[in-house]
Amino acid sequence: MNCPICGQEQLVRGAYCEKCGAMLSTAPEVENSRDEAVQPETVQAEAPELREEAASVEHSEHPERELSAGQTYYSPSSSVPAPVVHTSSSSKQEPEPSKAAAYLDQAKDGSRIYISYALDVLKSPLAAAQRTGSEQLVNGIISIVLFTLLIPLLVYIMIGSNGRNLIEYSIGRSPFTEIVLKPWFWLLVLTGLSAVYTAGAVKLSSSANVHIKEVIARYGTLLVPFIALMMISSLLISMGTSLGSMLLIIGLVGAYFTVPALIITVYFNQAGRGKMDVLYSILLVYAALLVTIMLIGRSLMSMIGNGLGF
Repeated sequence: MNCPICGQEQLVRGAYCEKCGAMLSTAPEVENSRDEAVQPETVQAEAPELREEAASVEHSEHPERELSAGQTYYSPSSSVPAPVVHTSSSSKQEPEPSKAAAYLDQAKDGSRIYISYALDVLKSPLAAAQRTGSEQLVNGIISIVLFTLLIPLLVYIMIGSNGRNLIEYSIGRSPFTEIVLKPWFWLLVLTGLSAVYTAGAVKLSSSANVHIKEVIARYGTLLVPFIALMMISSLLISMGTSLGSMLLIIGLVGAYFTVPALIITVYFNQAGRGKMDVLYSILLVYAALLVTIMLIGRSLMSMIGNGLGF
């Protein structure tokens, strides 16, 4: 190293020139040692600022992870596992019941409601029909369906296995379809038309503002005693007595000729006289029923007559 003043080469390292005594420049080792001594203090002085900057960056990237005092934040890269959140058992969804089970429950509820309704009607049928409104339409339709189904079922029982085998051999089709299902359809049509004819006669014979839904509901209400009569008839027919066939005929006549007359009379007593006399309106319903039976019920009546032995 040379002296910056006199240019004397320094053989021994030192802070002053060996010739003129001028101060030499700081040695690299001294500078390095000074830098190393200052560096920890600088880092310690800058560390809070760096930590604040890192915290602000982390908060800007994940604003939802702001922690309160005393909590420790663990970054996703940390090896410390995240806390496990335990949910209560009440938050778990219960498995929904199957549709079949739901339909079965609805059927049970409907059966209980109808049985209670039928028992109430059997105590006093005409009084029950007088207070029946359109809100009982479903129960009335159920009564119509049951009544029209019991008639061909009774004929199916009366024919017996030998007769059913003969029908299957002669026509080559299922006797259940020919004896039960097809007549049931036509009986439903006949009963529905009977209710419509009755509603028209009520409007002619009384001043009541009648609705077809209410007439159907009352029609089904008055069919409840005849349903019970059909069940007794089926029991007697299965026992082999001729009384069962007689009860079947009474049930048919009562359902299609007595029920319309009763409904027309009830409305007349409640609302008063209309444009036509009650007797003529009842006869008009009977005539319409006979024409309907002639048009769509010829095959039905012939099948029933064969089952009864006529």
